[in-house]
Amino acid sequence: MPKLPGFAVSVLVLQLWSAQAQAQADETSIVRRFERGFHLTIAPSVYFPTGPGKTGFALGVEGRYGIDLGPVILAPGAMFTAYFGDRNVYQGAGMLRATFPVGSFGPYVEGGVGVGTITSPSETGVLLLVGGGFMLYVGDRFGLGLNVSYEKITGTEFGAFTIGPSILLAF
Repeated sequence: MPKLPGFAVSVLVLQLWSAQAQAQADETSIVRRFERGFHLTIAPSVYFPTGPGKTGFALGVEGRYGIDLGPVILAPGAMFTAYFGDRNVYQGAGMLRATFPVGSFGPYVEGGVGVGTITSPSETGVLLLVGGGFMLYVGDRFGLGLNVSYEKITGTEFGAFTIGPSILLAF
């Protein structure tokens, strides 16, 4: 019977330590609060073609659902983007974003595969996308960040680097 009190004390210490660690994580990780769950984003950006064409403006819509897995928040989702320049480009893709919370700083990487269509002349191909960026949450209702990506539509000359701001206003 002398092992039972020692075991009970060990279980109690582990429970208290686990509860304290969870409370600290919940209090300090504003990134976790904002990156979990459903997000719908309007994404303006500037694109720089890697082939023929001029720099242009892009406007996109992204939807994702963040799942907190501890050291990383995985967010599957979808995006639709339109590029306006020499030729209009329309894209849609399934995406996966991985955010790595560090205090109020949320760096991330993302990638996706979908369909891209170009006008004048009309061309369609598989869209491949890879990118990354960060969000810095400066308060409970405000965050600033930057997103950079590379996008390529296979079977066409279209390839582009994009850069755009991320601004979070929570109500």
